[in-house]
Amino acid sequence: MPSAAEGSPAAGGGPAPSDPSTLEAFARRAAAEPFRALADRPPTAAAIQRMWWGWVHGHPVQLPHERLYLFVRFEDVDPLAAEAAVRATIARHDTLRSRFAEQDGGLQAWVNPAEDFRVDLVRLDVTEDLDAAIEAERVRFTVPELRIDGDWLARARVVAGGSSLLVCLVFHHMVFDARSRLLLEQELLLRLAPGTDPARDLGRPAQYLDYAAWERDWLEREGAALCAYWRAWLASVPPLRNPRGGVLAWRPGHKAYYDVEISGPPVERLRALAGEATPFRLLLVALALAVSRWTGQARFALRVVGDLRTTRPMPDMVGNLVCTDLVAMDVPPQPDIRALLDQAGAANRTATQLRCPNLLGLPDSERFPDVSDLGIGTRAAVTLNYMPLYKLRGDEAPTPAAPGAYAPPVATRSAQTEYWPTPVCPVNLRIWDWGNRLVCRMEFDDDAITEADQHRLIDLFAQAVGDLPADPA
Repeated sequence: MPSAAEGSPAAGGGPAPSDPSTLEAFARRAAAEPFRALADRPPTAAAIQRMWWGWVHGHPVQLPHERLYLFVRFEDVDPLAAEAAVRATIARHDTLRSRFAEQDGGLQAWVNPAEDFRVDLVRLDVTEDLDAAIEAERVRFTVPELRIDGDWLARARVVAGGSSLLVCLVFHHMVFDARSRLLLEQELLLRLAPGTDPARDLGRPAQYLDYAAWERDWLEREGAALCAYWRAWLASVPPLRNPRGGVLAWRPGHKAYYDVEISGPPVERLRALAGEATPFRLLLVALALAVSRWTGQARFALRVVGDLRTTRPMPDMVGNLVCTDLVAMDVPPQPDIRALLDQAGAANRTATQLRCPNLLGLPDSERFPDVSDLGIGTRAAVTLNYMPLYKLRGDEAPTPAAPGAYAPPVATRSAQTEYWPTPVCPVNLRIWDWGNRLVCRMEFDDDAITEADQHRLIDLFAQAVGDLPADPA
């Protein structure tokens, strides 16, 4: 997800943010002392509430994406020191010790005592093929479910053999995300590096529970105005339809996947076009062009998923900080790509720049009457999930090369579809940007969109990327 300075998705004309509500105000407050109001009963953020109602009540079997894993290999490290480092890391972040339950008609959260967290220590006694034995333990660690309504939403194991050890961690997505995985990896490396002082080098982290308290306060004061704005805008556009006329709607169903990795000249060209910014805005416009040509519709909203931490000066904290914004697009019959880039960039100046996680993220739900009539289920039926992982890791982007010819690679369809019992977006484009390569996955509702139409949209997106101007300024 882009930073607010380079393309925070929203729609021009929305309600203007007030200064006390901005993430900058939260960042200033979080830099001081913790300010959560109810330490014994922490508030739950909107994203957490949605995950709970969708995953606990939506299906009986845990979906693969509910669990996020972290595996870190070490050499010549004392297993007991590794165990202590894991315990200290879990203790440092309140959200990793959270548990949830329905009580008094709503979702309540508690924080487990740090001393109660269990770390399994497995010592291997093998003389041959140590790597295979460690890998077998890693695979066994991934098998058990990690239920969202369990006592712990985290599990840990240290596997030691010879001079090697593997730290295995799994977290429920309720309290963890991709950036959290990178943050915890860096913390474990620091804790176990020779000559470091974790108390000095790590400092006091901003806590996700403090963010949840701030977000709840913001929603109570300004969430209604934001919902009202999008309710009116979405009501003004017709539902998106596939090329055969069927309405694209969020619903349970089978998902088909197409995977492709883009590297070399195509990525270098995008870098050159984007300059110092990420190529998010270019990819957003390319997707809008493809969707317009695919559906024959000019005016629609794209749903954009990303990471709140890329909105500066949001604190870099562990927790689920996935955010969802809407981008209003208007694609004329003969589009001017530079004008569309300006249109996407104008999103910076509206209230959804506040990046409230998942307020606009899911379709209608009877459990959320404040957003039940927004119309997201049929009018925000295409998602772009862009993650600039090279920025989240703190890496520099590669030096842009001179623009070259665009040669899109072939997308490979998954051998099998995957059934999702919860409502899913009909079209979802995920892009993991590693700086020198783009790892892309296009997902479709296979029950509503024919395979031929799926390939058609992929081809249109590739064509739109190739049509981007050499100089978008």
